Amino acid sequence: MDPVRDAELYRGLEEKLGTTVATGLMERLPPAPVDRLATKEDVAVVSRDVTALRTDMEQRFDEVDQRFDRIDQRFVGVDQRFGGVDVALEGIKGEIAVLREQQQRAQVELLATVRSELITGLHVQGRQMVIALVGSLVGLTGAAWLLSQIAG
Repeated sequence: MDPVRDAELYRGLEEKLGTTVATGLMERLPPAPVDRLATKEDVAVVSRDVTALRTDMEQRFDEVDQRFDRIDQRFVGVDQRFGGVDVALEGIKGEIAVLREQQQRAQVELLATVRSELITGLHVQGRQMVIALVGSLVGLTGAAWLLSQIAG
């Protein structure tokens, strides 16, 4: 790109071909030096590079997809294990319910036994107290009679 050379070229074309043709030809000249323009070979090389890059990227995405598939399989395994844990927890809940029921029955039986023994104990003590009171009354009555006999 040499502006002086471009101006001379335009004037020469204008003198020989006219202003319209000279302007049209100048507009079709490349904006950069010819050695900097891409050739078909350059485009082919870039095309091969882009194709290779695309192939590499597709391969990498395939690898990432495979990794995600493996991760998904792991999650399936984890879900299955949690399913097993859920089943085990349900079994434990059932066992706890049975144990609670057994404990409640044992508590009721224990309370009934304690109540029965307490009532029996109270009856025995009550009888003993009545017998002791009767014995005391008989003894006091006998002592009072004896005193009345002696005094009297």
